[in-house]
Amino acid sequence: MNEWFKNIIEVAAAVGTLWAAISARQSAKTSAKQLDTQINEQEKVERPRIVPLNKQVSAEIPFPLVDWSRDDHGRLNLFVGYSKFSEFTIPIINTGKSFALNVGYCYEIEGGIEAIEDKAYDDHYIIGPSAEERIQKLDQFEFSIRAIDYRNSAENRILFIAEVIPYINYIPIVQSNATEQLQIPSYFVALSNVYLLNCWDDRPDNELIRPKLTLTIFYKDQFNNEHEDKFRMQLGGQMSQNGSITKAWIEFENKD
Repeated sequence: MNEWFKNIIEVAAAVGTLWAAISARQSAKTSAKQLDTQINEQEKVERPRIVPLNKQVSAEIPFPLVDWSRDDHGRLNLFVGYSKFSEFTIPIINTGKSFALNVGYCYEIEGGIEAIEDKAYDDHYIIGPSAEERIQKLDQFEFSIRAIDYRNSAENRILFIAEVIPYINYIPIVQSNATEQLQIPSYFVALSNVYLLNCWDDRPDNELIRPKLTLTIFYKDQFNNEHEDKFRMQLGGQMSQNGSITKAWIEFENKD
């Protein structure tokens, strides 16, 4: 009988030891999981975050092919022939707690090739991609805008050829709380000008193209982790005219 009790006690002790080991292992797993969660949360807090800022446009727009920034002598910059980027820039800020490395960015037009259609107005018109190009649904394509510059009492016919290609530009580093400037595609300014010149008339919506771009920003943090953010870029709803000056806002919306 004593031997029987002894065996029961030994078995109970073994079971207790086993459960203690299982509990310790489970506790260790839970602690490790909690530690991983804390590390991930800390990395999210510490990681850089690059955000574009809304910016007001205040420019003289006598015809579509003028930039929103003037040259050093105060003269209008024109889009003539092939022109990739505007002199007008938009600010970005790193709202994170650490620096961002190798900050790259590019633009894509929402709707792709179908977003650009032939449009005719009083003294300017848009020539979209060909029917063959539309059938192929090309990711990279060209379109053109022809306009007449009536300044100086002369008819100066100007042709702008837009390349819709997601060129990638880089900024080496953006420190925490620092701002930098991004270039924007010339075709966005030109299409926005067409809209701003004609939106005051009583025109149906299908006669106007209000361009929307997807701005993709990608970069690395101090641990070499890669991050990517996407934003919709477009003209905002607040627009006004005061004499020869048109005012509007370039606005951004997070797409993630």
